[in-house]
Amino acid sequence: MITRKAFAVLGLALASLIVLPHAHASDFDEATKVTFSQAVQIPGRVLPAGTYWFMSDTVPGVVRVFNQDRSKCYATLQTPESV
Repeated sequence: MITRKAFAVLGLALASLIVLPHAHASDFDEATKVTFSQAVQIPGRVLPAGTYWFMSDTVPGVVRVFNQDRSKCYATLQTPESV
C-alpha cells in the first residue's frame, strides 16, 4: 500500500519531469562584474576606479551599470545591436 508521503513524492517527481524541459535561463538577465584600476568613461559619465556590475535588462539591447553592491544605477545604455 502506497502511503500519502510516497504518493506526494511520486507526484512531485512527475510534475518536475513535466516542468523541467520548459525551464531555462533568459538571455536578457545576465550580469558581469568588472573591476577597473583607473577611471573609465561611459556615455554621459566617468566612473571612478572600482567594481561595477554591467547587467543586461529585460529589454534586448539595453545594459544597466550598477555599483558594487547593486544599490545604485549609474547608467542605462543601449548597445549597438539595438540602435
